[in-house]
Amino acid sequence: MVVDDSLSVRESLRMIFERNFSIITSGFSEDPLLFVKTERIDLVILGIIHPLDSRMGFLKRLIEYD
Repeated sequence: MVVDDSLSVRESLRMIFERNFSIITSGFSEDPLLFVKTERIDLVILGIIHPLDSRMGFLKRLIEYD
């Protein structure tokens, strides 16, 4: 799963990896954890530029969910 606010970053990474992997993309305006509840997620690529607090909060919730 690729989580980043930038659509261009998400789409670029999707294009790179989609040949060999099933890719889910999400921005932070959506709730990325909804995908965790419905899909099997093996790897998360997470943009952490700004604001860092929301990214760290997401990581903590992701770890707690598993």
